[in-house]
Amino acid sequence: MSACLQCGQTFTCGMVDGPADDLCWCMALPPLPPTLLESAGDPTRCFCPACLQGLLDRHLND
Repeated sequence: MSACLQCGQTFTCGMVDGPADDLCWCMALPPLPPTLLESAGDPTRCFCPACLQGLLDRHLND
């Protein structure tokens, strides 16, 4: 299980928690800009579905 960088909720990341050739659910979403990832914290960690969608919504509405 992975833990969300923003809220701490546990979730399954297909790329970290699944088989080596699995893609994660997040791959179906638009990518966040690198600057947004860097400002959110550790860019190597994941966000849960709710937090990632919130970040995308805020980014797209800015």
